[in-house]
Amino acid sequence: MDLLPHRSSTTLLSAPDRDPIAVLAQAVAAAITDLRDAPTSGAGAGAAVDEMLMRFTAAMSPVRARIAELTAAEPGGQLVVVIGYLSKAFTQAAAGDVRATRAALIAASVALLRLTDAEHDAGGPDLPHWRF
Repeated sequence: MDLLPHRSSTTLLSAPDRDPIAVLAQAVAAAITDLRDAPTSGAGAGAAVDEMLMRFTAAMSPVRARIAELTAAEPGGQLVVVIGYLSKAFTQAAAGDVRATRAALIAASVALLRLTDAEHDAGGPDLPHWRF
């Protein structure tokens, strides 16, 4: 399995100088796309989940430490909510439940919308808005 960009990610996804929240939003959107048409049972489901997890991990690797810093800086903040949904998604992925994984990823995406909307309203970075 290669980790090269494909239909749901771009070469800019993991650029180390990118805003970590933007990278996270793109990685979540790519993960949802990766699982959109994935089989929900059998070996195909496991392979789709494994590939999504590998791509997500590769995309997030350059900004992982910065995301941890941002989360620690605001322990009750919206980013913590996003991380909670991602934790749920990866727990479901490990259990092989593609539908529940997709649902938790979509919830993370919605929580990211709230985060990016709040930053935008506060004069923060102008991040892309993801709509599903």
